[in-house]
Amino acid sequence: MQLRAYTMAETTNGKAQIADVAKNTDEIRAYPPKVLKQLVKAIAGLKNGGRDWTISDITTEALVDWLKKPENLELIQHHNLQNLLDELDQILNK
Repeated sequence: MQLRAYTMAETTNGKAQIADVAKNTDEIRAYPPKVLKQLVKAIAGLKNGGRDWTISDITTEALVDWLKKPENLELIQHHNLQNLLDELDQILNK
């Protein structure tokens, strides 16, 4: 299994493209410590790398990395959730 971070907004000719992401997104609420939020926003602004990083991009990347942990992959297999992981992989690798 290979997962990569999902990019919510990619730039092409300076314009944000949000191709087909609305139908594949949902909301997750998180309440991180204030200093974590400040640090993430600061790094997102510095990172850029040819595109704008949104909090959604960063959160998605962090959640994908969390799913890659061996103990979580073991739970996915044990509870027969591989089909969801495959679906996620297809969405992320479009």
